[in-house]
Amino acid sequence: MWRFLPGCEPPPPKKVKSNEDVSESAKNYEKNKRQRVFQNSWKQGRTWLVCEDNAMFCSVCKEAAAVDATISHKNSFTSGNCQFKLESIKLHEESRNHKSAKAIVAAKNRPCETPVVKFLLTMNSETKEKLSKLFKTCHALAIHN
Repeated sequence: MWRFLPGCEPPPPKKVKSNEDVSESAKNYEKNKRQRVFQNSWKQGRTWLVCEDNAMFCSVCKEAAAVDATISHKNSFTSGNCQFKLESIKLHEESRNHKSAKAIVAAKNRPCETPVVKFLLTMNSETKEKLSKLFKTCHALAIHN
């Protein structure tokens, strides 16, 4: 088209950005310009999500960490996650640690519904006596050996 317009020259060709240039500019934007903050809309459907002191916490995992200390070692939401990304919340929500923490808290709040209690309720008295003798024997062996 430029050849039909007298006195006009075509614009210089655009510089093609490589993947490295794009990722570098995205990194600079994240570091220098972007200010991440907690969005209250993230709490919708997530009653366990708490934001305190510029960090996100999981109330379920914190409560379960009091019972099982291994949960707090593998989980940034017990000590405070400062990333403020919806992706990190979703990853935590689907994590194995969060699911096991939910099971621990549920068992703590409703002990009658745990599998062990259900089994003990269905067991007859003869089986209970056998188990009692077995545990007493094991306890004695552990103490004396």
